[in-house]
Amino acid sequence: MRPPKNHPRLAETLGTLAFISALALFLIQPVVGEILTPSWGGTPTVWLACLLFFQIVLFIGYFLAWIGSLLYPRGAFLIYLLNLVFGLLLLILNPLPLEPESYWINSQSTSLGVVGYLGAHLFVIILGLSTTSTLLQHVLSQLNSGKATQLYAYSNAGSFLALLAFPLIIEPNTSRIQQIQLFTFLVSFQTILGFFFWLQNRKSFLVIPASGISFFENFKLEKDSKWWILIPICTSGILCGVTNHLATEIASVPFLWILPLAIYLLSYVIAFSNFPDTFIFLIYRYFPIFSSLLFFLLSLTGLELASGTIIVPLFIHFGCLFFICVLLHHLLYEKRPKNESTEGKSLGFYYCLIALGGLLGTLLQAIAFPVVFARLGVWEYPLAMAAGIFLLGCSKNPKIPVLIEWAIPATIPFVLIGLRMVVGPLDTTHYPTLTSTISGILFFGCLALAKDGRILGTSLIISFLCLILFLFTPEAETEIRRNTFGVLKISKTQKNGSNQTLLYHGSTIHGIQSEALKDSEGRFIPLSYYGSDGPAGDAFSKLQKVHSHGVNIAIIGLGAGSMAWFGRPQDQIHFFELDPAVGEIAENPKQFQFLSQCASPYRIHFGDGRRILTANTDKYNLLILDAFSSDTVPIHLLTLEALEGYWKHLEPNGTLLCHVSNRHFDLLRLMKGWEKSIGIAGHLFDNRDLMPEKIAQGFSPSQWVIFTKDRNLQQLIHKSGSWQNIPDTLDPVIWTDDHHSILGLLKW
Repeated sequence: MRPPKNHPRLAETLGTLAFISALALFLIQPVVGEILTPSWGGTPTVWLACLLFFQIVLFIGYFLAWIGSLLYPRGAFLIYLLNLVFGLLLLILNPLPLEPESYWINSQSTSLGVVGYLGAHLFVIILGLSTTSTLLQHVLSQLNSGKATQLYAYSNAGSFLALLAFPLIIEPNTSRIQQIQLFTFLVSFQTILGFFFWLQNRKSFLVIPASGISFFENFKLEKDSKWWILIPICTSGILCGVTNHLATEIASVPFLWILPLAIYLLSYVIAFSNFPDTFIFLIYRYFPIFSSLLFFLLSLTGLELASGTIIVPLFIHFGCLFFICVLLHHLLYEKRPKNESTEGKSLGFYYCLIALGGLLGTLLQAIAFPVVFARLGVWEYPLAMAAGIFLLGCSKNPKIPVLIEWAIPATIPFVLIGLRMVVGPLDTTHYPTLTSTISGILFFGCLALAKDGRILGTSLIISFLCLILFLFTPEAETEIRRNTFGVLKISKTQKNGSNQTLLYHGSTIHGIQSEALKDSEGRFIPLSYYGSDGPAGDAFSKLQKVHSHGVNIAIIGLGAGSMAWFGRPQDQIHFFELDPAVGEIAENPKQFQFLSQCASPYRIHFGDGRRILTANTDKYNLLILDAFSSDTVPIHLLTLEALEGYWKHLEPNGTLLCHVSNRHFDLLRLMKGWEKSIGIAGHLFDNRDLMPEKIAQGFSPSQWVIFTKDRNLQQLIHKSGSWQNIPDTLDPVIWTDDHHSILGLLKW
């Protein structure tokens, strides 16, 4: 049928609808992620749960749009518009709350709580947006007998614009309410434009022919149908894996959510756009380099981010994500239905199965694997990569005869990685030399081998190099606990002839107990960042000197309970800990004895520290902020609103002590911003020049900043040569609950 006479630019109009729909859909995803993350304590699981919700609705939307276009092709578009209207009415009458209801937050599962909250408030409107792409492709193919793929460019443009604009333009300049209003405006505009289009072309819709084949024949599986599910399972799993890995080790923020998602979408664009075969060949040829480097990074169990710059690790993670997704999605494109009827019939089934595969992959990553691997650590990322490589090796693609040569042997490193994770953390005293030497050999060796075409040798070399890591791993008894808040490792080993117990969260040490270091009363001396002559110990000593009668202390972040050692009988200590598993470990005397040996009465409050403080009226003399999980930054604890809340819970002469050591962020600029906001001078104790013999004992260099209104304590600080003013050369940064970009603080 020819295009309607009263609307000659049909593809452009439908393309505009697809563009706006994709723009709105990919705008609201990081918005709700930002809204929900603080309510669950900043855990990366929140973003995975958001992805799971959108994958669920996307699959339902694809399926309903496809079924609707088959069963009721003449009225499907009108039903779609009415769905958007209903969703808008629900959103206007029941606005998305910026604070989730308590029953969702208190849900036994973070993922179920997030999905439940989003489903209760956004399901209808997101369902309407999810049906747009499939439905408009059907409308275009029926009214214009053109290629439905013409709409891909419009949809992709909207997706990428939203993903790029949010961290660079929208987030820094708008509030959460304004972002929701922008989303509502976009959907409203799309709905109005859709109704105008329907009114102009309603006669054409009435003559759309029904499907010429039996309804159930649309569900007929082809010989390649299994690939339509298996490949998306792998690629969505890899997307979730790399996102979770980086969000856990750096920060759970939109920048590190959006970039992997944009790469994932870009791989679909390239694979489904008939790129030249030479480009695909290049990716096939050099993918082993990135995969080998990635295997090496993963074998370090997170320590790849411990050596200062994060540019190289990010480049390798994102490069490997891009390469493997392009290869697998290109294979998915090659396995698409080949008959001419796919524009409106079996092509819909094809996309439904792709959406189902994406849903299953995200479901495995967000729900199943954290339970299955609860005592083993994070296996799903390397497993998803191994599965992807295995699928490539099994594809029997005649265009890539060399693939089988390296695909299956390349899975060998994953076996070693798994063993490496079970063995425990790497002995960091060997880390700098080991990493620089092996990385250099690895990169240039793989590059040379790939140029010569000897791909098999690449995988064998990386297997050997991963094996070398075991030679530098101390014998250790390691217990692993995993939950929604991350991975905890309790490692018992020997160092300098004495037994040591270490608590890791991700790749960061959160407490060390050594049999060789006890005080005169036989109590274990706190190590790591909490040495008695370090910043934390010095702050306690000076404050307790001023308040000899006793100090009421609040500590956000428990760790192994190391700071309990500083308590006196006349002091009161309140710990605020997000993760109940951390409390179980710290209170178990068979693992750590800082709490059992604590001279002060103490209490542990489980939950997000900021939320708990907001809910009570207690006052403290000292509030300590030490709530970093791995090296990730809990942004909601560092905003101006959070700071104001801390001061409300401090006595008039109260003191705020902040632990600002971080491998990836220059948090001193935030402290400079706090200094400017509250009008109180902050003082920095930086002992990064810690003596080598102290480091050998288990003490760690650290940076702490203190703010106090206590004049007596201020005098002691001024007299001390250890506490210095925060450098004036630092540009102050202020985060608020609505505006907090991490880009300016990253140590690139």
